[in-house]
Amino acid sequence: MSRSIRTTWLSLLLSLSLLPLLIVGGIVSWNTYRHEQEHALEFQRTVMGQAIIQLSTFIGTATGESRLIVQTPSFIGAVRPRQEDVLTQALFYRNIFDDLALLDANGQETARASRLGVVPVDQLRNRAGDGAFLQTMKQNKPWYGTVYLSPITGEALLPLAVPVVDAGAGKPIGVLIAQVRMHQIFETVANIQFGEQGTLEIVTADGLMVAHRDPKLIGTRVNNLIVGDGVHLLGAQGVSALISHAPLILDDTSIFFVVGEIPVDEALAPAYTQIATIAALMLISALVATAIGVVAVRRLTRPIQALDRATHMISAGDLTQRVAVTARDEIGSLQGEFNKMAQSLSEQRESLAARNTELQSALAEVRDRAAAQDQLIRENVRQREVIRELSIPVLPVGADTLVMPLVGVLDAERLRDFQERALQATEQMRAGRLLIDVTGVAVIDDEIAQGLIHVMQAAHLLGSSAALVGIRPEVAQALVGLGVDLQDVHTFKDLRTALDRPLVARR
Repeated sequence: MSRSIRTTWLSLLLSLSLLPLLIVGGIVSWNTYRHEQEHALEFQRTVMGQAIIQLSTFIGTATGESRLIVQTPSFIGAVRPRQEDVLTQALFYRNIFDDLALLDANGQETARASRLGVVPVDQLRNRAGDGAFLQTMKQNKPWYGTVYLSPITGEALLPLAVPVVDAGAGKPIGVLIAQVRMHQIFETVANIQFGEQGTLEIVTADGLMVAHRDPKLIGTRVNNLIVGDGVHLLGAQGVSALISHAPLILDDTSIFFVVGEIPVDEALAPAYTQIATIAALMLISALVATAIGVVAVRRLTRPIQALDRATHMISAGDLTQRVAVTARDEIGSLQGEFNKMAQSLSEQRESLAARNTELQSALAEVRDRAAAQDQLIRENVRQREVIRELSIPVLPVGADTLVMPLVGVLDAERLRDFQERALQATEQMRAGRLLIDVTGVAVIDDEIAQGLIHVMQAAHLLGSSAALVGIRPEVAQALVGLGVDLQDVHTFKDLRTALDRPLVARR
């Protein structure tokens, strides 16, 4: 479907005016979006940094309290009841620990106290294979385990181990293993407010949620939150969010991750507002540009469309069409020339009408001659068909014998006609014998000889015996000179002899 010149020019003008506007608006919108995204992530990381400082301070306090216990001179060498009293007081002094166990150099618990009470002697365990014991004895420094949820209370606990060091030798002679209560500090961190719906979460390295503002999410698996920072990620609450995370690392050990999460709609609301403003301005500009373009294009294309309509009317046969000259520029010149052309066409049409009358009579005469010539051609073709059939006749002789006399020069075309007629006649008449009379053939070359032999072989396949009749001496001498193999070919001197004698297969 063709497009009008008005549509083409309007599309061109709008493209030239709106395309740069769209490009600039798109770049500005993208930069705004990226800037707001980075700003939101940076603010989120700042909040997480403050949370990590609080968590580090709390864990550092718990570590200091644990060291203070093992560094008390009256505690190391005291009897078990005295050690149990010290451990019990430490449990309830600042309410930091949930369980405290003192192990000797062999990993055997020598004293243990929990919030449920002092563990009896017969329930003390050997923890020589415990990773907390082994790592602390080996490195002679505090060891931190993975935060887990207590199966009894559901409270988040952090395993902590500090070495019991011999003041004289400086080597560990035991280990104090504590279960640090993280519930209070985790609640403090989880309740840090940023934005209206922003949340801080604490997730272990294996994806266990151990702290969240929503208690229902604690204990769930959220591995996707610690994969990487970004926007439009699936948050813990199942909505698209802006997420960033940072590990809490103590002594080169990653304890857990603090994750900041805020819904995308809230995090990027300023960006969306600015982009909507830019889009509104672009829309207004586009409407203004479109209105101006429509008016300008209409003024430019109206004379051209008038010329187009007049041209169509002239092509339809109305040579009286003329257009008004509306300007003195190139379009006005085109309008004037168009009127001159229309006048010239009208005059030529009248001249052509007179000439057409003369040509009609001449054309009628030519048609009559053409009809007569066509009749002669058809008659000539018919005569040629009759001659072709007469030149290769098929003569039935007797009940099952066909005779095909060949006369004149055999060329490739006549040979093909002979082959087709011989095989068709043999098959249609169910002839038992096919006699090919070549008495009237003056010259037989190698191609003709091979063609005759092929016909005889094909007749044999159709159940008929074939023979050559009337080979003249000069033809026989030519066939011998050509080296044609006639060993399996029946030959007869003349047609009478062939009709009198039956065809016997050769060996």
